[in-house]
Amino acid sequence: GVLLIGALQNLIGYSSLWLIVTGKVPVFPLWAQFCRKSLITNLSMQMCVLIFVGHNGETYFNTAALVSCVQNFPKSRGPVVGILKGFAALSGAILTQIY
Repeated sequence: GVLLIGALQNLIGYSSLWLIVTGKVPVFPLWAQFCRKSLITNLSMQMCVLIFVGHNGETYFNTAALVSCVQNFPKSRGPVVGILKGFAALSGAILTQIY
């Protein structure tokens, strides 16, 4: 259940983002009224929301991995949680340095 929710959020968020960036679909006029009265453009607001939806789906995968590892290694909960959280932080830091 949890993995399905995360997969759907990743699919919706990142595939919508890809479709807009490649120009296959136009920018959704969802926030057009809000964006007229502010300095934020419609495209940037939509990109922020889609990235939020796509990235939020990854937290479900992290939660599922954390729960299953804690159940499989009940005597080593602290190191298991530390290793999982450390890998999540390191992967983001490494990708930031590469790109």
